[in-house]
Amino acid sequence: MMATDPIGLYVHIPFCVRKCNYCDFFSGAASEETILRYTDALVGEIKGYEREKKISVDSIFFGGGTPSILPSDQFERIVNAIRASFEIVDNTEFTVEVNPGAVSREKLLVYNRLGVNRLSIGLQSIHENELKKLGRIHTFADFLETYNISREVGFRNINVDLMYGIPNQTKESFYQTLKAVLEISVEHISCYGLIVEEGTPFFAEKIRSPYPARMKRLICILWRQESFAAPVTVITRYRIIQSPVKNAGITLNIGATRSTSALAHLPIRIIIRKDIIMSLI
Repeated sequence: MMATDPIGLYVHIPFCVRKCNYCDFFSGAASEETILRYTDALVGEIKGYEREKKISVDSIFFGGGTPSILPSDQFERIVNAIRASFEIVDNTEFTVEVNPGAVSREKLLVYNRLGVNRLSIGLQSIHENELKKLGRIHTFADFLETYNISREVGFRNINVDLMYGIPNQTKESFYQTLKAVLEISVEHISCYGLIVEEGTPFFAEKIRSPYPARMKRLICILWRQESFAAPVTVITRYRIIQSPVKNAGITLNIGATRSTSALAHLPIRIIIRKDIIMSLI
């Protein structure tokens, strides 16, 4: 891969405690042995990008799945491989997705030590009935605990993910969620529209996706009604394009992100070889 300008690096950790009812991402529960095997493969994949003149990186994003499930020593192995294989420019934004209740103070301290400077916390809703419908394993109280600990250990840049279009969600309940998160002074909020994909429990229930433009207008209306400081990004769709070259990375295009080159360390070999999918899920 040739690149003159710095690129963004996305690292996919396809493990979670339990798959949510709406999720069709490559993710699922896994044993310690599977996590170790995946980490070994991922580190090997990253080292394959070593060059005499290293590719520059100005953005690192660990997504999933639930990246915070990774044991700290395995996370550190991946970070060390990235630092050895790429040129990390000054002021690089380094984000890790975490789920409420699935990350400890000790692990957050490790993230801080390794240079992570931004967290993205998956809240989705403050309402217990909506969280249960989504299949989330946390409560709003769990979120607040994770958020407060993150602040205590030194994180000053936190994004919170919210979801709109949840079954039986009302305008009022969404407004309560948005307002509650804005009031704790987060740096950024990402609002994702529910997309019902084939193969998910929601698809089996014949739940319909909301009309994105209508929900986006609702968020804009709510925004104008209040005076809040945090920016809100409304994301209606993901688009992932596979590279034509095997094991050369996957370009990740998310509509709300800045325009830049991106190299995504998704489980590429796993995508290509279905026999490995069966052994890893």
